[in-house]
Amino acid sequence: MIHLRVPGVFAKASGAILEQSRSRRVQYMLLTVVLLSLADLYLTVMFLREGGFPEANPVARAVMAANSVGLLVAWKLATVAVTVSILYAIRKTRSAELGAIVCCCVLGWLTFQWLEYVQEEPIGNGLLAEYGYLDPHWVSLTSVE
Repeated sequence: MIHLRVPGVFAKASGAILEQSRSRRVQYMLLTVVLLSLADLYLTVMFLREGGFPEANPVARAVMAANSVGLLVAWKLATVAVTVSILYAIRKTRSAELGAIVCCCVLGWLTFQWLEYVQEEPIGNGLLAEYGYLDPHWVSLTSVE
């Protein structure tokens, strides 16, 4: 049995196709990251204004402690913009694809956390807020900008 190897043109063509498809996958995942991040920001601001919620992320909790919606929005948009920009710049690499997958998984998990929280919310946000004031992770806005 004879095996023919044709280096050069075919190898380069198949590599270019894989690179293009990786680039496209990364772009779709980055779009997903942006959309899920905007949904997270919307829900965060909405529930902060409604009495608060427990925030597990200590950096986000510190930003929210400033009691400024503008600062929160700027921080969230800046972190998403930096992340997406870096991954977009290296979108043809395996590292970018892995990074985009991780971001999508984390934001997907966060979306499910929000879904659970939203389903529990009708129990009474007032009761949750009363409980929350005893929780050191509880964040809320005391005044709306």
